[in-house]
Amino acid sequence: MPLSIGIVIFLAWFATRAQWLTVAGIVNLYAGLALFCIGVISLAVYFYKARRSAIAGYWKKSIVTLAILFSNFPVAAAIFSAAYYVASFSTVVIENQSNTQIEDIYLSERGHVYKIGSVLPNEKLEKKYHFQSEGSVYYSFTKNGIKYEGILFGYVTSGKGNSVKMLITKSGEVEINEKI
Repeated sequence: MPLSIGIVIFLAWFATRAQWLTVAGIVNLYAGLALFCIGVISLAVYFYKARRSAIAGYWKKSIVTLAILFSNFPVAAAIFSAAYYVASFSTVVIENQSNTQIEDIYLSERGHVYKIGSVLPNEKLEKKYHFQSEGSVYYSFTKNGIKYEGILFGYVTSGKGNSVKMLITKSGEVEINEKI
C-alpha cells in the first residue's frame, strides 16, 4: 500500500511541485517503514507457526512475501533519487520588454558555461539548468553592440533548485528577481 501511495504522491508532485506533497511523501516513507517492520514481524510469526504445524509450502510463501516486502526499498530509493534530481534544477526566465533583440546570452558558473542564444523584443524565454557547483551564477549578453554582465544568482547550492527572472525593461535596465 505505501508503495502504491508513494508512486501516486511522486507523480502528483512531479506534475504540480506542491509543497504539501513533499510532506506527504515523507510521512508515507515513515508509514511504509513502520508497516515494513510490522510485515517482517508478522512473517516471522507465520513462519514459526507454519513450521511447527508442518504446513506445506510455507517456505515458498515466506520467501515470496519477504521479496515483496524488500522490493519497497529499491523503488522508494529510486523515487527519492528522482525527486532529488528533479528538485535540483534551477529555472531561469529571461523576459525582454525592450525594443531590441538581446544576443549572445550566456550563463556561467565555476567551470561551466551555458549558451542560451538570443531573445527577441517582447519575448520571454524559460529554461531549466542543473548547476554543477556552488557559488554565484553570472550572466552576460549583448544588446545594441554593448555587452552587459552581472550576477544572476547570488549563490546556488549544488543539488538545490532556485528560480530567477531576468527582466530587461523598455528603458534597457536589467532587473533580477531571484526566488529561493
